[in-house]
Amino acid sequence: MTKVKLNTAILMMQKNESELLDKWIIYHSEIFGLSNLHVFDNGSDDEQTKKLLLDWQNKGLSVEWAYSFKQDFESKGKILGDKIQSLECLNIFDCYIPLDCDEFLAVQLDSGRISCEAEDIFTELASNSECQDVLLIDAQFFNSPISDSWFHRFENRKCFFMKNTFESMDVGFHWGKVKNSSFEKKTNIVQFHFHNKPFVDAREHARNKLALRVDSFDKEYLANYKGNGRHLTKYFLLSEAEYLEAVLKASYGNVKSLAAKFEELNIEWPYKIKMEGSLSIFSPGTKPEQLDEVKSLHKVVEYRFRGSVDQILCESEFIRFDGWSSQMNRLPITNFVLVGENGELDVEIDSSVFRADIANLFGFKDTKFGYIIKVPLGVIRQLGVSEIKLCPKLPTGEVGPQLSVNPKFKTFINDM
Repeated sequence: MTKVKLNTAILMMQKNESELLDKWIIYHSEIFGLSNLHVFDNGSDDEQTKKLLLDWQNKGLSVEWAYSFKQDFESKGKILGDKIQSLECLNIFDCYIPLDCDEFLAVQLDSGRISCEAEDIFTELASNSECQDVLLIDAQFFNSPISDSWFHRFENRKCFFMKNTFESMDVGFHWGKVKNSSFEKKTNIVQFHFHNKPFVDAREHARNKLALRVDSFDKEYLANYKGNGRHLTKYFLLSEAEYLEAVLKASYGNVKSLAAKFEELNIEWPYKIKMEGSLSIFSPGTKPEQLDEVKSLHKVVEYRFRGSVDQILCESEFIRFDGWSSQMNRLPITNFVLVGENGELDVEIDSSVFRADIANLFGFKDTKFGYIIKVPLGVIRQLGVSEIKLCPKLPTGEVGPQLSVNPKFKTFINDM
């Protein structure tokens, strides 16, 4: 089969991103080519950032210097959108992806693995090349502030576009419009997002973004601020220890592909020294190379399986389970294992059910993630089922973690 490599334009606006800029350019130029990257400088006054931009511009990077005002940042969606429309006139690009400087593209494979390889990314883009809808990434993976191998999966909206489809997008690239469709399509493209920066950098980054939006950085004022960018006020209301504790309350999964790709490209991990400092603040005495100890500092979760048992009913001589389940947010699961005190039972769904709430959550139009399972009451009793433990099972035989159960029905069997 002929491999299709879509000519893809990557567009990004930044200011004073000296820590990430060089890494972002090296990483994405390796995948898409340096001349396909279009960087807009939003008035950087940091000498290192300006030097990096000039050096890369001399090597072939497209740099736009005209948008140096704070107001231009608020118009980022329109400015990059205008660039997309001007590039369309050249008729050389097949795909347009807007990014921020702390976002690194990757793809989630059917195996569940996150790949940073160009071939895998282009395979996924090519599979959507004829799509006229607004295209969405599957998710973002937020970095851990104390490790290069643990990421929090965040269901964030980010859009991109195939050629001859773009109409407009908002400032954060969360919402887009296309010419000939009112639909959206979720893809397997993902982003690693260095959202959880070291505390000092996070606060300065927040200050730059809030400068045009707030009247004061007084704590009392920020505590009551309700306008745009209010999610950034936390950096001025917390101590560094409180910030780390709050960030690490999220669930994290182990993903090593980005660190491996950075090592291959001789890219130093962002904020490496400060990350080690954050680790010493959060867990004094723990070193980055103590992998088990670092793992124990994270709330570990298995990303590949999601779902729940939402309702349990007694129908004549059967117990009926209603709920939903998915593998990697896009593949419905049809086989499960019911666990009791006396053993386990493989069960297959009786029917698939369309759940609009779940389909909308994952960005699918008509995929049936819901299930109905019926198990004879006698079998339930024979298994010794008291509290419901239902686990998804893949065709490979792999069994996932127990689905969450609506608290109203946790002791349903025991109470019968």
